[in-house]
Amino acid sequence: MVFLCFGYQAEAIASDFISIPIHENSDLESIPADFKEKVIRKRVPFIRSYWISPPDIRLCLSSGVSVVRLRKALSYWERLGYEFGVITVEKSSYECFSGGRYGEITILLFNSSVNFDFSSHLAVTQVYYHTSLKHIMKAQIYINSYGSKKERTLEHEIGHALGWAHYNRRYHIMHENHNFGGHDSTGLKRSAYNDHIEDITNTSD
Repeated sequence: MVFLCFGYQAEAIASDFISIPIHENSDLESIPADFKEKVIRKRVPFIRSYWISPPDIRLCLSSGVSVVRLRKALSYWERLGYEFGVITVEKSSYECFSGGRYGEITILLFNSSVNFDFSSHLAVTQVYYHTSLKHIMKAQIYINSYGSKKERTLEHEIGHALGWAHYNRRYHIMHENHNFGGHDSTGLKRSAYNDHIEDITNTSD
C-alpha cells in the first residue's frame, strides 16, 4: 500500500536553502508559541509562510498537467478568494529544469534534484521563504505522471505552495493522506489566510 504524504517546505536564508520535511506532528514546531496555542485550541488549518502578492504560475507540460487541469485546480482556490498572476505554459525551458523563478509557483515533473522518496508520493511541494519575515519567494510542485491525473492532487499541492500545512480532518483538501482527503475547504478562505498572516506578523515582532 502506498502511503500518500504530500508536500514539504524549505526554509530560505538569503541564497542558502535548507529542506525541512512537513509531517503532521512537526508542522507546528516552527511557528511562534502564541500562534501555536491558538491553532491547537481552535483546531484550525494554519500557514507557516505566505505570499505578499499573487504568485505567477509556470506550468511545465512535461509534468503531465494540462492547462485545463491547472485552471480547474486554480479555480478551487480562486473560489476561496485567492488570486494568481500570469500563467506561463512551457514545453521546455531552463525554468523547467532549474526549479523556477522567484515570484512563481512552478509545476514540474519529478526529477532527481529533489531528495525525496518519489515511489511513495503522488507529488511533493517545495516552498522557499524568508525565515524571519515568512514571505514566500518561490514554490515548486513536483508531480509524477500518475499524480498529475489524480483527483485533488494538484489542488492539495497548490495549497502547500500557498503556505498551508497538512490538516488531518477527514475529507479535507489538505489531509496528508489522499485516501482520507476530499474537497472540504474549512478554514482555508483568503480571509483566514489574512488572519494567519496577522498572527504570524504580530508574534514574530
